[in-house]
Amino acid sequence: MADQNIELSKFFERDIIEFLDQKKAERSGIDASKEKFYGDYESALKKGDFQKGAEIFEEALTQYNSLNRDNPYKSIMYEDILEMIELSKKGLINMDEENNLTKLLKLLSEQEIESHMPDIIQAIEKIKVERAQVRIAQESKLYEEKAKIDKIIKELSQELFILLRKKDLKKAIDKYKNLKETFEKYPPKFDNEKQEVYEDILAFYMQIKRLKEELTQKSKIEKSLEIKKEHLTPIKKEQPSDLEKIKVIVAEIKEDAQKRDFHSAKSKIILLREIASHVPDDHIRNMLEQKINTMNQKLEFVKRTSEHQT
Repeated sequence: MADQNIELSKFFERDIIEFLDQKKAERSGIDASKEKFYGDYESALKKGDFQKGAEIFEEALTQYNSLNRDNPYKSIMYEDILEMIELSKKGLINMDEENNLTKLLKLLSEQEIESHMPDIIQAIEKIKVERAQVRIAQESKLYEEKAKIDKIIKELSQELFILLRKKDLKKAIDKYKNLKETFEKYPPKFDNEKQEVYEDILAFYMQIKRLKEELTQKSKIEKSLEIKKEHLTPIKKEQPSDLEKIKVIVAEIKEDAQKRDFHSAKSKIILLREIASHVPDDHIRNMLEQKINTMNQKLEFVKRTSEHQT
């Protein structure tokens, strides 16, 4: 029985020693934190870095507020904060200057923090609430700005789409410039949305580029037709009919296909479709459209075959 009491006594002794060692380590950590806050704060003030000083002070206040009142180290942190306030009064800070540190010190002065040790130092909590309100207001403003830009971009995009369908190249380019200028005003933070808008604008750019190439090629073909008309016999003064134009263009397409000039051939097929669409007779127009589709399919086949051979 005596042996059991000895063993139990040793057990309690070991348990108490471990407890005291743990508390000593915790106390050592708090003391180190205390020295760190004060030392870093003093260093920042001497350098005139009041922004850094404000960050250190705010961190000390936040740590103090996180401790329960019955925590023995809360009073140690409180003494640390009082010393930092006292250090601030030694003429290192111009209180008339408006910055984060002077604002914090004024709030601490209004709370009369030295009269008693409060559970929570409200100054830092008040600052956090104000910052949250400012951040919310800024974000709200950004969302409003984004909504306005989105609306303008949508309207410009719709107008540009119509101009491209009408093949009005000049107005389409002007509208594209307006769209791009509006995009440059897109507010920050919305990277994903901005990327989507950018991709839409890039698609418009490619459409404008294709339209320009199409109209340029069409102009060349029309000039070529005009030159050929000039070489016709003077006896035939009447303008060539649409069917005659189609025959000429079909011959040119065949020649382009033989030369492997598929870009020119495709442009002439576009011109063929344009001419065929103005043929008044529905039956003839439908037949022409079918033949043009067949010709286009054959051209695509020849193009693919040529690409595989190369």
